[in-house]
Amino acid sequence: MSPHRARLRKLLEPGVSFGNRPTHSLFARLALKIVSRIIRSSVACAAICLSLLTFGGCAGNDTVVHVDGAKNASIGNSTVDHWMRSMVGADFREAIGVQGPSGFASEPADYSRCIDAAKLVGPRSFFNQLRPGRPYLERTCRALYRSVKAQALDFLIAVQWAQLEGVERGVKVTDAELKRAFQQTRKRRYPTEGDLHRYLAERQWSLADLLYRLKHELLLKRLGPISGADTGEANARMVARTRCAAHDLVPGCSGYRGPAAISPSPGAILRRLVKPG
Repeated sequence: MSPHRARLRKLLEPGVSFGNRPTHSLFARLALKIVSRIIRSSVACAAICLSLLTFGGCAGNDTVVHVDGAKNASIGNSTVDHWMRSMVGADFREAIGVQGPSGFASEPADYSRCIDAAKLVGPRSFFNQLRPGRPYLERTCRALYRSVKAQALDFLIAVQWAQLEGVERGVKVTDAELKRAFQQTRKRRYPTEGDLHRYLAERQWSLADLLYRLKHELLLKRLGPISGADTGEANARMVARTRCAAHDLVPGCSGYRGPAAISPSPGAILRRLVKPG
């Protein structure tokens, strides 16, 4: 249950009053209805945000990745920053099992903020002294920045590729289809407003982030898997279209020569911050 609903339900309890005047139950019930409408309208607001967070995002002179032929061909630093923050929140929740503090990763890098976040979750001695020293925390935060950025770019490039293939094959996901899929998913995974709010808060996501991911997943399902021998050819064709800044080469970028997987993963690095050694 959201904090707003909890406070309003409190008004309905016997004996609750404002000053010397009893609470008017009709007023409280009306307020509950208003809050419910606001919560429901958040889905519509998120859809508007989703249209602004179109596949690939927007970029000016700060372009990090450019995919030739895509509708929104360029991925800029602001888009990378948004998804780094979103992904590290989910990484912490999955790796540690609880909601983590904000500040672990951003673009541009802010290692002081990452260290401050690490201090909130790192182990301490009997005398409340932080066990890992600042040099260890800074090294680990630098590794986390590189890993989370690579993860965010990998995801955003995959989104661009799917969107581009969808345009070429005439496959898409409409807003109505996205809304219907969201309602079905919500009934299974987070049936109440409180469940949904908690799920998003634990990962530091907005509703627009959730819908963005869901739309990408739906598009991938529509496109279906690429069969056997065609996989390598299709990937090579997409890689040839994907130009990345020299300092931001990740799997999927033309000219990348490193390992196919991101290693170590953000989750593994976060565990090292929480339980060093």
